[in-house]
Amino acid sequence: IDKFDFYCFNETNLKAGKNHDFTIDSYTSHHLYSIDDKHKGSGLAIYHHKNLSFTVNTSLSYRNDFFECLGGKLKTNTGFINVIVVYRFSTNHRVSDGIDKLLSLIESVSDQPSVFMGDFNLNTLKHESDTNVQKYVDAFMCNGFAPLINKPTHFKGQASTAIDQIWSNVLSENVTSGILNVSTSSHMPIFAAIPTNAESLHQADELSSNQIKIHNISSKSIEKFKLALARVEEKNKNIISVDPTIIPTDCINQFNSYYSDFKIAYDKCFLDDINLSSKRNFIDKPWISLGI
Repeated sequence: IDKFDFYCFNETNLKAGKNHDFTIDSYTSHHLYSIDDKHKGSGLAIYHHKNLSFTVNTSLSYRNDFFECLGGKLKTNTGFINVIVVYRFSTNHRVSDGIDKLLSLIESVSDQPSVFMGDFNLNTLKHESDTNVQKYVDAFMCNGFAPLINKPTHFKGQASTAIDQIWSNVLSENVTSGILNVSTSSHMPIFAAIPTNAESLHQADELSSNQIKIHNISSKSIEKFKLALARVEEKNKNIISVDPTIIPTDCINQFNSYYSDFKIAYDKCFLDDINLSSKRNFIDKPWISLGI
């Protein structure tokens, strides 16, 4: 059981002031206890290995009408990473208002290495047809977070939904994630292995490099991307054929050419190189401090 540094739980239903024996050897636990008059469907817990330096942050741990969250800061050899577990109440039908509240939480940590996880009760498999799901996905992705789970996690009868998610803005080829085939409940456990030191952020053949890339999404970079995308469209409008009889190989070549131009424009506008060997970087130290 000590294979993971963290175990995070939703809907613990543990009440404040009541003793419980839900402990894991060699792990420290933190709880946001469940709502007093609620029989089930609330309560959060984070268990972390005792050899880790993790502190719960009150600004990341609270409850409102829409969701509850429990979070803190993990100290690593390159700085701090926010670890936040969230449960969105499925009984509150003001979904759009709840996403606005969630967006405020996301934006408050979007400029810091952060990982969100939990049961959001929003089925990402419906992101193309459900406007609330689209808004939820945009809230994370427009702030530089990538989804690490993209398959169904919740099974009830013949229905399956992807409502349990992990979102991370720590970008690395060495991030791995998945779903455990364990039927302890209708929710399948999800996991992610995310590098937390300078060496593991790089691929094995890139360990000599001290550069990583992070998303930098702002109104300025979005405007820059709009201009770059217009140039891509102008370049390709007379190249891409709309002939329905086009042969498959030509169609693939045209798509690959357009995608290559699109990716170059995206990377130039939204991805910044960060030098981890520098003592002043987005993880270690900001450009301005209280001392200044």
